[in-house]
Amino acid sequence: MDFSNLSNPVAWLRLAVLLGAGAVVYFGALSLFTLRRLRHPRRRTYAWAVARNVPGDPSEIAPGPIAYESWSFSNDGLVFPVWDARGDDADGPVVVLSHGWGASRINMLSRAVAMRPHASRLLLWDMRGHGEAAGGCTLGAREPRDLLALIERAMDGRSGRPFVLYGYSLGAEVTLRTIPMLPASTRGSLGGVALEAPYARGITPARAMLEEMGFPRVVNLPVAMALHALLERRSPADRWRDLVPLAAPLRDAGTRTLVLHGGDDRISPIDDARRIADASGGTLVEIPGAGHSDLFGDDGQVRPALADGIARFFASLRRDERA
Repeated sequence: MDFSNLSNPVAWLRLAVLLGAGAVVYFGALSLFTLRRLRHPRRRTYAWAVARNVPGDPSEIAPGPIAYESWSFSNDGLVFPVWDARGDDADGPVVVLSHGWGASRINMLSRAVAMRPHASRLLLWDMRGHGEAAGGCTLGAREPRDLLALIERAMDGRSGRPFVLYGYSLGAEVTLRTIPMLPASTRGSLGGVALEAPYARGITPARAMLEEMGFPRVVNLPVAMALHALLERRSPADRWRDLVPLAAPLRDAGTRTLVLHGGDDRISPIDDARRIADASGGTLVEIPGAGHSDLFGDDGQVRPALADGIARFFASLRRDERA
């Protein structure tokens, strides 16, 4: 194409068309890459733990290993691995821990250490597209059905104890979306809910994550979210929908709720945690100076304020049982 005579309006039009086509191809490819990145985060498996010298399963926790069994459950044609760990309180609830985006059950071991003194059992699982679970992450679209299948499998005649749902980041969203799905018989055994680093809208952490990576997000992220919605047959506005109303039924049902959040969290704003805590009638434990992923250390150490908030939460569950 000859652009030697750019005084010719036709030449300008051809140049504009060429540049426009290039921009469409660039942003289209960028949006597809963004979609793949969101649906297929890097996996944190045992090899990942070994490379970073952190515990890779409950038996490697120091100073006190946790006895556990490994089993799996199936849903939607996928198999999900589970660690069924023993807690220290035989009369305590069963705690089901759901990790965040880009994490795995390995990352929940530090949370299991904090819950161990108060629980009879601790269930840690890999969500789809994470850890050792097959499939791709659906950003909260299909994961609630998976969590529901886990709860039904774990509670089916194996324990008469109440259970607590603990969700971190994406796991918090999955937890909030799962609770309305619980059948009445199971819903009555829900003793409490703990949400770590929750967010009010799914688009918020995705945007913040891309910003932290120095990755474009203004055009490609909304396009990627729209494509994701089409793949999951959901409304394109779903990731912009406010999740706070999902917390309100917890208040209505009198379900004890604990919200844990870092004051300097740049992925999930602290204001979102406050709104969710208010809507649920729950208790917010804010850790000043903490971010999105450092409330719990990989070394098993638990911040005193966190340990105190968790202890008070489980003590309130025991009081409810006795009432």
